[in-house]
Amino acid sequence: RDNASLVELNRLLNSNASLYIKRKARLLVSYLAAPTFDSLKDNYSYAQVAADPILYMDCWVAWSGRIANMQQTGSLYSCDLFVGYETMKKVDGIVPVYFSSVPVPPIDGARPVRILGKIGVDGGKIKLDAKSVYQSVNGAQNMNSGEKQ
Repeated sequence: RDNASLVELNRLLNSNASLYIKRKARLLVSYLAAPTFDSLKDNYSYAQVAADPILYMDCWVAWSGRIANMQQTGSLYSCDLFVGYETMKKVDGIVPVYFSSVPVPPIDGARPVRILGKIGVDGGKIKLDAKSVYQSVNGAQNMNSGEKQ
């Protein structure tokens, strides 16, 4: 339950707690591990994160949708994730996604995708630093975009 712990630690770090408490909170943050799709227990929805991005800073999420605007600049690959658009009916939000590892697996923008990434904020907007991508070979439409699993 590292994600849930990180939310509470972020709450402390962004409060008026003493420097001693904040130092201890930062130490605890250093012990948290990156999850996989299978081990992610607390997955926050786009709406939750958009309401208070600083509270969810550095938390991991697995959001699904469709991607667009794919680009590669040197060793950085980026795209926009249309969160919740896997059924092409509703977009919850558009989030820039950055992959720092190369090579990035081939992603088909015409099919739904699920991205595991760490939440960040860039210019006041939510972004994801991606760790993993899942895309079904048959384009199954049953991906969810942030519900607890």
